[in-house]
Amino acid sequence: MTTEKPRQARLPMVSSDLTVKTAWLYYVEGFTQEQIAEKLDVSRVKVMRTLASCTAEGIVVTMINAPTAGQVALERELEKRWGLNAAVVIPTPSGHDHLEKAIGHAVAAYLGEQMQDGMTLAIGGGATLHASLGFLARRQLKRACVVALVGSLPHSQWINPSIVAAKVADVFEVDSYQITAPVTVDNSSLRDLLWAQ
Repeated sequence: MTTEKPRQARLPMVSSDLTVKTAWLYYVEGFTQEQIAEKLDVSRVKVMRTLASCTAEGIVVTMINAPTAGQVALERELEKRWGLNAAVVIPTPSGHDHLEKAIGHAVAAYLGEQMQDGMTLAIGGGATLHASLGFLARRQLKRACVVALVGSLPHSQWINPSIVAAKVADVFEVDSYQITAPVTVDNSSLRDLLWAQ
């Protein structure tokens, strides 16, 4: 008859600074919060609170090591300052003459990700938005439409502002609409009346 030795109870992990040890196990060694709770013989909630306090007190400072971190920091500043849902910052192109194409590429990527069935896209005009047309991937949306936010402009230069909406609608195979109201009006009461219409 074989007798098994009784398993010894595992003692909880100790340290001269359990707060820092918790952070070390989580951020450096990659243990989960549940694994740390088991090692320290504490609740998972206690581990969560400890990690949160480490960040709040500056014990843990997160550094993002990526070339685009500066862009993302600027995006967050813009979003906070202007109350935006999202902002996209692109790197400065090598030459100023490439700026419209670089922004146009970012616009096309954003539209490609965001445009879904049933959405209404309200879009302006101009050289930058016109530059985005060459980068848009063609696909078919359902129950979506594109509205030109340029009003009835009496004059345009080489790019007709309303053409952008029509071409974007064509790429997504949806209808486009033009706003026939003027872009600018003389007084606020007329603006309010047109807006109500």
